[in-house]
Amino acid sequence: MERGIIDADPIVNQLREGRIDTVIAQTDLEHLDAAPASSASWWSRALVQAVLDRYQLTSHIGELWIYAPR
Repeated sequence: MERGIIDADPIVNQLREGRIDTVIAQTDLEHLDAAPASSASWWSRALVQAVLDRYQLTSHIGELWIYAPR
């Protein structure tokens, strides 16, 4: 998203407003700095911050981290 592939603003705004029911990631967003570079590269800083500000980790199943609104 920071690479200019798509406009991140609509998605980030929906996350900030809690309008997305569930965020499913293949990496732990709270510890993204420890994730392999290939996983971390998919997540823009703004997107990760929006998820962590408005959502909480509710499940970790295998390689999936599931976040729901607080």
